[in-house]
This record gives sequence, structure tokens and C-alpha cells, in this order.
Amino acid sequence: MGRRPLRDPIRDYVITHLDGEDASLVIDDTQAQKMGTKSVEVAFQHCGLTGEVHNCQTMGTLTYATAAGHAFIDRRLYLPEEGMNDRRRCREAGVPDEIEPFRVR
Repeated sequence: MGRRPLRDPIRDYVITHLDGEDASLVIDDTQAQKMGTKSVEVAFQHCGLTGEVHNCQTMGTLTYATAAGHAFIDRRLYLPEEGMNDRRRCREAGVPDEIEPFRVR
């Protein structure tokens, strides 16, 4: 998808300042509670933030961690295939047409 103006400088900082033999990549899912209907892929689902079921979005995150510190490297909003079928709603929420849904294989 080309350069990402915010992600790439953070990655460069991490490589320069946090590189170390104790480095780990941490993959996690993060939820954000949402109200309303205009945010893409809001669903009534388990929210790890609260431990309860709420309207929320889920995204996968990648963090680089060392004893010197940690930084988010990248993230991707979870866009399940069934929700991506409503192209009008996706366009209204700002999801570009070239974004592919998450497919379980």
C-alpha cells in the first residue's frame, strides 16, 4: 500500500533508538467502544477493554518492545467479509474500495 506517513517515521525511530537483542514483536487485538452507526464495522461484540459485550471496533496491532521502550509499529482495522459487502456503508465510513476484507481460510 505504499508509504504511510505516520507509520514509517515511527518505524525508523524504533530501528534507530530501540533496537536490541531483547526485542520482541507483540501482536494483539484492541477494541474501541463506539456509539452510532457511521464508524465502519462497529458490532455488538466482546470488548477486551471492558470484559463485557458492547458496540465496538476491533483492530490488530503490532508493537515492538525492548527494555529501552516500546512503540506501535502498525495496525489494521478488522474488516470481516460480511460487513464489507455493504459497499455504500464502507464508502460513507471512508473505507477505500481497494481495501480487502479479512477472510478466514
